[in-house]
Parts: sequence; structure tokens; C-alpha cells
Amino acid sequence: MSFVLGRCVQQPTCLHTSGRRFAGTPLLVLAQNRRKHFLSKGHVQCAKAGKGFGASSKPSPAAQKKAEQKRKEEGWETAARLSDFPADRPTKPLFLDDGTAIMLYRAVDGNVYCTNANSTAFQFPLTNARIMQREGKNVIESALDGTVYDLESGKVLEWCPRNNLLRQLTGALKGNQPSVDIKTYPTMVDDNGVVFVKAAPHPD
Repeated sequence: MSFVLGRCVQQPTCLHTSGRRFAGTPLLVLAQNRRKHFLSKGHVQCAKAGKGFGASSKPSPAAQKKAEQKRKEEGWETAARLSDFPADRPTKPLFLDDGTAIMLYRAVDGNVYCTNANSTAFQFPLTNARIMQREGKNVIESALDGTVYDLESGKVLEWCPRNNLLRQLTGALKGNQPSVDIKTYPTMVDDNGVVFVKAAPHPD
């Protein structure tokens, strides 16, 4: 006897499993043993008790509203979704609620960072900034003057290098001046791919 979709069905008491024949063994016992084997191998994920099979883990509207209120109290602003980043340009310019222009970056390792929208040497928009890794750190390079910033701290790693014809000029104009770090802002990404930015920048 076995169970199919909650109904009792009469079956012969034998079963072929992995090329072996089990004669005289009730199918229900074999099915239970096979289920234990699958669970031990990680092939089946059981629903949590009380949730029911296939139940959604999505928070209730009340829980979502509470979480949203907490984020607002902590200074988090909804900025974008991960799907908003163009495939060929992992940057996204936008404005905070107070009008501050910021730039979001999605690094090659998937982390999301945020800085002021313009470089500190010439206030040049960082929309086309090159995102790369240097010594294990995610960094950006200003397309105009080549200044390199650490995306985590905003510290200048290279200031107005003179490594091409245009940058010979920008380096001559600003290269001998003190470097200026860029402001960075805390970011957070939730399980739905929504990106949040904290309006208050990281301390200098």
C-alpha cells in the first residue's frame, strides 16, 4: 500500500531502487527510507513548522511598514534597485532628498557604494568613472583627470596623474595642490534588491 497525493492506493509490495529489487517490503517503509536519504543529501528543503509547504516568507504589510519607518528614523533613503544599473555602465547618478547630487556604483564583486557625484579635483561628473580593484580594494578613477579614490573610505589613492596628453594639462593645473578626498555615504541592499543610502556621509 502507498500514498499518492493523499490517497491510499493498493500496490504490489516490491520496488526497484538503484537497480536493486526489494521484495516483500511494504512500499510505505521504502518510501520513508528513501525520503530520509534525500533529506540527508540536501535534495529536499522542508518548510518551517507552521508555515506549510510552499508558504511565502515575504514579510506582512505591517512588518514592511514598520521596517520602512525604522529606516527613515535611521536616515536611510530609498535610492534605486540593483536592476536599475545599466549592463554597460555600473554607475547611477541621483539626488538625495536634500538635493545633494550623489553617484552609486556597483562594483565587480557586487557591492554597492556611494559618493558625491563629482570628482574633487575639477568637479567633473563621475558617471563614466572607471570602477576597478586595486590591492583588494574597490576603487574608481575619474575619467577626466585620472584621480583614483577608494570607494570604501573616499581617500585619494592617486591624485591628478599625468599619464596621457589631456592629463598632462590637468596634472599641471592641480597636480601640485593638496589632494582632496571624496565624501562617501553608507549603503544597504535588502533582499529584494532595493538600494538604500544614508543621507549623512561617512565621517571624514
